[in-house]
Amino acid sequence: MDDFSSIHASWKKEIDKSDFKTVEKTFVLKYKLSEVWEFYRHTSSFRMWNGKSIGFGLLIAKHSKVITYAKSISCPEVDTGQVYFLDIRFIKGLFNIPVAFEIINIDPVRSLVEFSYIDNNKSTGKQTIQFFDDGDGQTRIVHSSIFKSESDLRDKLLYPYFHKKFIKEFHKNMRHLIDSSILPATAVK
Repeated sequence: MDDFSSIHASWKKEIDKSDFKTVEKTFVLKYKLSEVWEFYRHTSSFRMWNGKSIGFGLLIAKHSKVITYAKSISCPEVDTGQVYFLDIRFIKGLFNIPVAFEIINIDPVRSLVEFSYIDNNKSTGKQTIQFFDDGDGQTRIVHSSIFKSESDLRDKLLYPYFHKKFIKEFHKNMRHLIDSSILPATAVK
């Protein structure tokens, strides 16, 4: 591919959300909002997306035209215009499905990150991860997804079940990474 600008997010602001299904899951971490936000923004994508069911393939930064592979020594912080290519593994790797999404919005004031599936994925839609201060040094993370595909069966049964499984693994992995890192003394354990 000569020009990364030919990669497009499937989510457009003018899309009618009424045709889409939604899935939402909430997680709580016993760390301050500012610490969790910074950790999610700056953790290596390879470490972030490395689990039993999810594997990091590569990252394309459309603005800088830089490609970061899974085994790269350094990885940029999460930023808009980045396209992530992941490998979703089913039945212990017997089946693998490639998934790609683009970071379309980062709002540090509202503490949220939005990403959209790219065109030509099986699904169209976006996911939002928003962070909230729950008090007492805890952060609530709400991961919501708006999606649709050409298959009602996929949208009603398969996507919600497997999507919840994959985002649970992602956030569990992040919890493990945060717990094993050295955060400031303000963290509550």
